[in-house]
Amino acid sequence: MRVDRDEVGRKIDYPGLTYAPINEQGVVLLFGTMSDELGFSVEAVRQAFPDAVAIDYRADPDRGVRKRIEFEFKRSNFARQKHDTKNCDIIVCWDHDWKSCPIEVIELRSIVRKEKLEQAKEEIETKKPPNRALERKRLPDYMTSWDARLKWIEPPTRDLAEKLIRRLHAELPGVQGKPRFRWYSFYHKSPFVRKNDIATILLGRKTVRLSIRVNPQKFSDSFGLFKPMAGFFYDRDKERRAHVSADNLEAIVSVARSAYQGLDSQ
Repeated sequence: MRVDRDEVGRKIDYPGLTYAPINEQGVVLLFGTMSDELGFSVEAVRQAFPDAVAIDYRADPDRGVRKRIEFEFKRSNFARQKHDTKNCDIIVCWDHDWKSCPIEVIELRSIVRKEKLEQAKEEIETKKPPNRALERKRLPDYMTSWDARLKWIEPPTRDLAEKLIRRLHAELPGVQGKPRFRWYSFYHKSPFVRKNDIATILLGRKTVRLSIRVNPQKFSDSFGLFKPMAGFFYDRDKERRAHVSADNLEAIVSVARSAYQGLDSQ
């Protein structure tokens, strides 16, 4: 089917992808941005069936299992194309519309929705806590809990994340840190809700990233480490994100400190 070059999906503002996939290529791109956080290390992507080979570390971060992956926009496309399920381990799709599928399916839409729901709930202060256990029942612990994620990631990644937390606490005066969902956020004041959040740490199995809230008129990054984001944790023009390593840790902290100082008083 021909797709007009200006046609886009529903706006999701997911890190790395502004709009929802409308075809298989969009699913491939979105999975690529999420793969490390989901627990996969992609070995190869190809045009022949199955589309990709990846190492699956979801069950054990120290011992992965090689899996064959087929990408589909809708899961039912797999059956229509008469692919042999014996030659594929996982279907990665945007739309889960084949309830009787005999192999594992990862529906990216559900994952995006759950993360967006978590963000939206932080905008509303209620006395009655939400039933998060019910909302997250389909996701593994490392996708919903910071503590579980720390246990799931590789030890060097955990060490780097914990060092980053200590440095930010030391360099951002008055901030308070708190795990939320599968992230760790810093707040310039209570209550601990999104509008008071100024920095967030994200962990993949082997990666540490830091998103910061910035004042675009005052933000400066002489190191060139932080890239603009579409707007996931913070407003579209106020979010910057960087990959953190042992080599650039002090530069990351320096830019984050400067960005914090440049924020307008709230």
